[in-house]
Amino acid sequence: MDQNLHDLLANYTPPGWYGMDQTTAYSLFLQQKAGILLDGGWLLSSFAKDLKDLAVTKTKTALQAFDLGTFNNPSMSGSYVQAPARTISVAIDFYGFPKKSFAQNKLNIDFMQWFSSPQGYAKSWSTTTQSRR
Repeated sequence: MDQNLHDLLANYTPPGWYGMDQTTAYSLFLQQKAGILLDGGWLLSSFAKDLKDLAVTKTKTALQAFDLGTFNNPSMSGSYVQAPARTISVAIDFYGFPKKSFAQNKLNIDFMQWFSSPQGYAKSWSTTTQSRR
């Protein structure tokens, strides 16, 4: 994957493209002046809105919608890989809490300490795996 990405950037991009900032690259992608954009899944939630946002597109009028294709990073395998997929581009879970009062934040931390403990994780894991069966 790294070699193919290098070949793409070295052979099919204009001078300066590789060092371009993300804002400019995204604007050119939305204008369809760039054929590919390296980004994350979070782009999907704002793509349609960004086509109409003149500050994002850096144009004078809203842009026409176009089909958007996506691809994940390829899964890794081999003797040094402990799992078939080790990338942020696969389904993984994150936990977060909105910042509230000091007392609520302490409760959230207490819960996460229990949840991530061997006892809490074993209990939540067994519930999750049972519900998937």
